[in-house]
Amino acid sequence: METNQSPAPQYQQDKTDFSFMQSTTARVIMVGLLTLVLLIPLHYVKSIIYERSLLQEEVSKDITEKWGSNVYVYGPVLKLPYNVVNTTEVVDPATKKITVQRAVYTDYLYVFPEELNVNSTVKTFEKHRSNYEAAVFNTNLKLTGHYPVPDLKKHNIAPENVDWQKAAIVMNTNTLKSIKGTVNIILNGENYTFEPLAKENENETADAVLQTGTISLAGAPAAGMPFEMSVTYDGSEQLGI
Repeated sequence: METNQSPAPQYQQDKTDFSFMQSTTARVIMVGLLTLVLLIPLHYVKSIIYERSLLQEEVSKDITEKWGSNVYVYGPVLKLPYNVVNTTEVVDPATKKITVQRAVYTDYLYVFPEELNVNSTVKTFEKHRSNYEAAVFNTNLKLTGHYPVPDLKKHNIAPENVDWQKAAIVMNTNTLKSIKGTVNIILNGENYTFEPLAKENENETADAVLQTGTISLAGAPAAGMPFEMSVTYDGSEQLGI
């Protein structure tokens, strides 16, 4: 007697495969694989963005170095030289004779403006290179005000020790190459030009110092000393006074 047998094992295998593909484990594996595939272009895009940001920084740095960096201005300050006398008594051990030695050296009194007004005109624009750009500015600073009468008594300075014929105006700045044109100041109606001072130490990294020539104040001033000056800078990012 012949009997018909159905392929039960094959049917059960297909059912098992179908059940696995519908299981949570299979779905997690598929999501993981899709995530890995999607991470490849994402990583590529991030590397391009990082590379472009580095190029932007390099171009901006190169442009600002040639145009001008951050600008900081300190001053102007009145500089008054005066003599300091030190006396020292020296006793001779053999004769017990006392000798008085006098040493004279020059010190400086710095007088800050009693009033300082700053008027700044700033023009901003962009410098382009290829697909990159950097923001820069040009500014004209106009400073006006007046210096008070120096309080010599407060600093224990005798008026006769002050060299009124060799006064000067000084100002500090963090950069010289950004200054455009000459820097002048009008003090008591007289015009004076600033010149950079040479650094005493070649390795010195302090701010640059500008100083006028000698200014004669013709004796102790009886009233405040008005001044007016202007300076033009090329710079980027920041302006500080």
